Amino acid sequence: MLEKTINVFYESLIKSIKCKKEKLQLDSKEILDDFQRVKQILGNYRKGRHRYLIGTNEYIYLNDLYTAKNRNDFLRNGALSRCLASHDEELAKKEIAERNKTGNYDVMLWGHIKWKRFFGLLILELSEIDASEKLGKLFEDTLVDDAEYATIRYDELHKRYGKIYIFPEDRKRIKAKAIQRVHFQEGYKGFKKFFDEKFKGETLRGFDGKFIKVVEEYLDSKTPDENSFGLRAYQNSKIIARVGAEWQDKPSVQYGDMYDEEVPGEVKLLERYMADIREQLYKEEEYQSEFDKLNLFKSSENK
Repeated sequence: MLEKTINVFYESLIKSIKCKKEKLQLDSKEILDDFQRVKQILGNYRKGRHRYLIGTNEYIYLNDLYTAKNRNDFLRNGALSRCLASHDEELAKKEIAERNKTGNYDVMLWGHIKWKRFFGLLILELSEIDASEKLGKLFEDTLVDDAEYATIRYDELHKRYGKIYIFPEDRKRIKAKAIQRVHFQEGYKGFKKFFDEKFKGETLRGFDGKFIKVVEEYLDSKTPDENSFGLRAYQNSKIIARVGAEWQDKPSVQYGDMYDEEVPGEVKLLERYMADIREQLYKEEEYQSEFDKLNLFKSSENK
């Protein structure tokens, strides 16, 4: 799940390390004693005990590389660590443990991310996941915040009623608009803030699973609240579906003459009730559009 987005993250990290290596004009053997590991890291090797690209004892050297001002600056720090490792293994382990405990690799691990592009790729991949999957369902739930899209969301509506025919290209257009409104209108900054809070001070250990979990939590935070125009439109659609199903079950409707002037009062009531609900549904779409134009109910952070 989210393999494309996760792979793009690793490729971006690798590219940033490679650029730093070239800028400092360093050979692989100057970065790590096991220069083959440098080749593996730059080759996006993520298998076995190196499933998360960087080994536990490799962070300090790569971080020294990433934060070094120049070649000599890196060689001083890197040489010290390698000297300790080669002459006093216990001391080396102690230094590595201490630096891993107190060190901060955030700049190296997360500073390379081009957030606008990264967020765009994530949303695109989420939009392609089937709603039967957990992530797909969570993503679809966020789109219910859009009133127009909410009216064509049928997964929880009555099976026999409520499904109106809509051309595939129209459904695609309405969904694209909902994605734009719900996720891109407020930009990537909200997701970046959410990501930074979750991964601050972390390493890549378990990153793939943690990232999926963070995306799930982010989508859950984006589901519409009780004041959402879209959620109200969705609830109205459910009412129309339920009442419509009951209306169709009436014998007077099933077997009656549609032109019969003496239609039972209950049928007329149901028809009038559904007409009023439909009118309210359209008003939710209209009001949402007008509120969006005035940028009302948007957080100051995203204005």
